[in-house]
Amino acid sequence: EDLKIRYYRLMIDYHAEQCISESGNSDDDIDAAYELAQHYWHIYDTPSVQADTNLWSEALTSSAIFLMLSEHSPQLQTMTHTVLQKDDLAQISNALFKKFLQLFVREEIISEPMPDQSILENHIALSRHGDQIKNHWIKTLHTRIVQHNIRVIAKYYEQITMPRLAQLLKLDLNETEKQISHMVSHAGLYCKIDRPAAIANFAQPKPSEEILSDWAADISKMLNLVEMTCHLINKEIMIHKL
Repeated sequence: EDLKIRYYRLMIDYHAEQCISESGNSDDDIDAAYELAQHYWHIYDTPSVQADTNLWSEALTSSAIFLMLSEHSPQLQTMTHTVLQKDDLAQISNALFKKFLQLFVREEIISEPMPDQSILENHIALSRHGDQIKNHWIKTLHTRIVQHNIRVIAKYYEQITMPRLAQLLKLDLNETEKQISHMVSHAGLYCKIDRPAAIANFAQPKPSEEILSDWAADISKMLNLVEMTCHLINKEIMIHKL
């Protein structure tokens, strides 16, 4: 167990240093955040750590924080739900870190700054490797909140004007377009921006086969309604002997 903990501590230091030296490459940052979340989770899931409240609470909250800082992915969603199911998380700081993590799971816009966000930003996991890396993670947190909000907006809007989108995200137009472009390139978001009209379109065009299938389903549904209506009319005629 001591070797296991030492190994993951060394991996945490490695990924933190990697993040500092290659902070210009966003893909490395994404990998670092998710890897750090896993490392802290493995430390938490160690019997000797479980025996010490201070140790497991630090490891568990650190894992939760780096899940918030990770790029959206199916693996991230799976691990996030796993962490949220732990009762231990609700026992720390009046369930504050659980509430933070739940914000990134709900399909609702996150208002920034979040309530008690300063507690999260001053956590030992972000500050143990110096101010440079702490500032980097704080900036990354802002980016992840913006990306989460864009995904939520894309779910509820087929199209939206860029000024209104920027207002909802609390960004200027250039930064809004930059964030959308990044998500289209790296995060699987579909969006086309009509610059002259200043409209962002999140509705992905359907292939002709799907349109034809939908049309056939609608026609079938309509014919069933007509048949049922005729049946009810005939039934009334027979009852009243008209």
